[in-house]
Amino acid sequence: MAARAPYPSQVFLATFAGNLGLLSGADILVRVAEHLHNRAGIFLLCVGEGVLKQKMTAETARRGLTNLRFLPFQPRSRISEMQSAADALILTMRPGSGAASVLRS
Repeated sequence: MAARAPYPSQVFLATFAGNLGLLSGADILVRVAEHLHNRAGIFLLCVGEGVLKQKMTAETARRGLTNLRFLPFQPRSRISEMQSAADALILTMRPGSGAASVLRS
């Protein structure tokens, strides 16, 4: 599958796909990658854009992490392929931010 192409089938691929904004809490993925950096069979893929992305990519590089990679937002037509290529999907949210990210009618 094209979405999985850079990752061998024997590795565990966990994917975050979404907004890398302040409320997302996605910046924790850098710490997760650091915690798992000695586990050669686990990769984290972060797909999206937002205000945290530059900080996250810089911190990933500074720490020398090779198990966390970043991709820009993908076209809607690739979402199903991207999600099905993952072994797990990651959802993050900064504590206490739930009410701010839900629209109420």
